[in-house]
Order: sequence, then structure tokens, then C-alpha cells
Amino acid sequence: MATKLQLRSEPVNEELERFLPQEGYNKLCTMSHTPLEIAFWIGDYLQQQYEKQAIDSYQLTAMFKLLDTMVDVLGACERILKTPIPLAYTIHLKQLVLLYCLTLPFQFVDELGWMTAPIVALISFTILGIEAIGIEIEDPFGYDANDLPLDQICYTMDRNIEDLITLDPSVSYFQENQPQ
Repeated sequence: MATKLQLRSEPVNEELERFLPQEGYNKLCTMSHTPLEIAFWIGDYLQQQYEKQAIDSYQLTAMFKLLDTMVDVLGACERILKTPIPLAYTIHLKQLVLLYCLTLPFQFVDELGWMTAPIVALISFTILGIEAIGIEIEDPFGYDANDLPLDQICYTMDRNIEDLITLDPSVSYFQENQPQ
């Protein structure tokens, strides 16, 4: 959820507050990059668990590797967000597409006759649509209909984690439900 808020340039809000003690929430409200701060907290927590011998060195290494992957994914998402299509490229592409669509009828009129108009309209619609799609998907983290459903993804992850927390690892479902 912190990553979602960061990618949408939104402040820390009540979505995160329910997962944190008040002191942690207040600290996050002052931070400029909350997902990275949370990753540091997780790393500190893992180190503490290792020092308490609650996890062994293999588990610590595996979890740090997962934490590194999480931070790498965050960085990749931020690169997508902060690498817009240059304005000059967008303008040039739009001009080129319009020029192509305007000259296209002259290429077909001799061969297609009266069918030139509907065929050129269909081709132009397709090409202009592809150009519009490119602009639409430039920022996939917002609230537009074509953006990634980040709220739903976060809700599903939260629900799945809650389900996992309620499991008792010492009791197997199959052991409980054996015929007597």
C-alpha cells in the first residue's frame, strides 16, 4: 500500500495507519519515501529476529533476498513513472500520423474509387488509436480506467495475508480430517 501511495504521489493516509503502531505511522508521515523506509524497518526486524535466534542464517538470507527484490521492483515502477515520453517525440509522432492519414487517400483513390473513404477512415482510426493508446499507458499507476487496478491488488494481498496469519502451521488440515 505504501508503494501504491508513492507511485500515485499521495501522502501517507489511513490505509497504512491500521498496519502500524501510532509512533511508526507518525514517523512515516514525515518521510518522503515511505516504501523505502518500510523496507528498512523490515530489514531491521529480520536482523533482530536473527539475533534472537528466531530464524536461522538461511532464512535470514532468503528473506533479505526477497526484500531486495521488493526494493528492485519499487525502483522499476518508479522508473516507469518518471520516464515520460518526451514532448518533442509526442508532437512529431502526432504530426507524422496526421500527415500519413491526410496523404493516404491519394494513394488509394485510383485503385479503390468510392471505397477509398471508408477504407482510409478505418486505417486512420486504427493508427490514431494506437497513438492514443501509447499516450494513455504512459502512466499506468493512476486512477484512469485503463490504469493498473492497484487498489484491488492491495486489497487482495491484504486479504491473502490475513488468511495466512490465521493458519496454524503446527496442525495440518489433512491430519485433522483423517477418517477415524
